[in-house]
Amino acid sequence: MVGRNIVRLRGSKSQADVAKAMRGRGWKWSQGTISTIETGERPLRFNEAVDLADLLGVPMDLLLREDGDTEISTRARVVATAAESIASAVEDYWEAQMNLAIVGDRAETRDGLSLVVLETWLTKRPEDVIAELREKRDAEAKAEEVQYGFDPKQNTNGKFLNMLNEHWNRDVKHQEEA
Repeated sequence: MVGRNIVRLRGSKSQADVAKAMRGRGWKWSQGTISTIETGERPLRFNEAVDLADLLGVPMDLLLREDGDTEISTRARVVATAAESIASAVEDYWEAQMNLAIVGDRAETRDGLSLVVLETWLTKRPEDVIAELREKRDAEAKAEEVQYGFDPKQNTNGKFLNMLNEHWNRDVKHQEEA
């Protein structure tokens, strides 16, 4: 990760040029040193990273962060895992509803409260639970907007956050129409 970042961030500077500049900062670097760091055979020490980032004219987090493809893959795996958790939770929800319905059918007597509980939980779809969660999230976002003076739904970062916000808002409008 760090090695690929160095290759990318040094641009047209050769390994020898970077090593020479690092020697000028007191480091005993050769072209071989930077080569082994770039290939991952040698770690980049923190104090070296501070000087190297300064030399390359970039913030240190750019030097140390995962590259875009790696970070996208990592975040996509997190989303995929969350999606699997949602699917599993929906299966659990349906099974719990089925068990509740069976118990409701077997019950000899049902008072008014039991009937309300049965009707409430047996008619609530997973989509309804998600809609309630979305409403809660939107209310919290409104509270943040008031508290901090900004609209968290407004995106200033780029097309993918816009795409996500538009998708969420389209789903809300679609549910409101239904």
